[in-house]
Amino acid sequence: MILTKKLLDQLRRTNFFCAKLTDEQADKLLCLFAEEPAPEPPYVWDKEYIWLIIRKMTRS
Repeated sequence: MILTKKLLDQLRRTNFFCAKLTDEQADKLLCLFAEEPAPEPPYVWDKEYIWLIIRKMTRS
């Protein structure tokens, strides 16, 4: 999975966990999992790993 700004915006509107993300956290996620700078194509991130990070970020 490659996280794009469009996908993250959609998730923030429709997903309970992603709706809790602040703008700063969303930007950090994009820096970590977006297309640039991705390790080497065609590398994609594991979907479960991305969700694990989102859940950790939204825990308070």
